[in-house]
Amino acid sequence: MSMKIAQRHTARVLFDESHSESWSISAERAREMQPNDPANASYQAAADALAARDFTVIRNLDAALDSTLLSGMDVLALLHPCDPKWERTTSQTSPRLTETEVTAIHDFVRAGGGLLVIAENEHDKYGDNLNTLLAPMGLRIENGVAFDRSACAGDNPEWVIGEPGPGSVLGHRAARACFYRAGWVSATRTAHHW
Repeated sequence: MSMKIAQRHTARVLFDESHSESWSISAERAREMQPNDPANASYQAAADALAARDFTVIRNLDAALDSTLLSGMDVLALLHPCDPKWERTTSQTSPRLTETEVTAIHDFVRAGGGLLVIAENEHDKYGDNLNTLLAPMGLRIENGVAFDRSACAGDNPEWVIGEPGPGSVLGHRAARACFYRAGWVSATRTAHHW
């Protein structure tokens, strides 16, 4: 009897920090950005958790998000690109993706790449062009704070408790989550996967 041994697939996650993101996967950079509360600017724990689960974590500090950089990646993470006038950020560059970068990201997603976009509730003021990126996918980041008095933590309607719907992949291994001052994304038409 022969036995076939399969090698585990390692997903490669690219965290972009070249567009003045408000959060870094480097604890050291987060301390530089927010010395009094580095956890408020850090995704280091998330990056460490991914690395512990056979993901390869890559941090992009200054390269354009082009087809060369994105080739071989499985997921691209954009962690709240922000005009540095509003928050301390990973760099002093523009939070806006170039037209070439938007095209490269669209091509990446169409080819099966994953895209994680994180924004804040006052989205309009931060100067990014994430809605241009998301529009062809039928999605739009809205400007506002979600309130829910019936599903909240500590009687605070800004601490919204969310539960995944039946069959939702968004709730994989999570029964519920609490979101503080969360915004929302609307579907401008039937949102779809390319």
